[in-house]
Amino acid sequence: MAYLGQTFNVADHVPSSPDPVPAGWYTAKITDAKVKDTKAGNGNFLEVTFSILGPSYEGRCVWGRFNLKNPNPQAEQIGQAQFMDMARAIGLEVVDDSDQLLGGELDIKVTVKKGDEQYSDSNDVKGFKALQGMTVITQKPAQKPAPQPVGSGAPAKAATPPWAKK
Repeated sequence: MAYLGQTFNVADHVPSSPDPVPAGWYTAKITDAKVKDTKAGNGNFLEVTFSILGPSYEGRCVWGRFNLKNPNPQAEQIGQAQFMDMARAIGLEVVDDSDQLLGGELDIKVTVKKGDEQYSDSNDVKGFKALQGMTVITQKPAQKPAPQPVGSGAPAKAATPPWAKK
């Protein structure tokens, strides 16, 4: 036998479920965001993990995927527009690092995508709204941020997201 280092109680943990959450609007927090290559290797997308905060299904996660670069210009345009809708909903005006998204809270519209013979039903995130009382960016910024000096040795630090400012 191997001691686990602590005692686990099933009552303390949200059970995992392979079933999708029902379609609807949920309040969620962005807990992860990663850029991944497409299967074909000719583009990339941003995969964002949303942890549901309520009004029900607290603790369940759903994922949104946003085409950033795609050989199909329409797919790229749609993905980038959805990405910017999400960024706008969490109060970001300019995004250049996925870490800027982390901790952002917003309302997400979750849909259920019907499965087929190979895959079961799954969730997709299709809409974004700012939380009540959150300032939403509705215009382009007046000017671009100043470029970072080249060769400074350290990578540029991403801007502090609005929800992290004190």
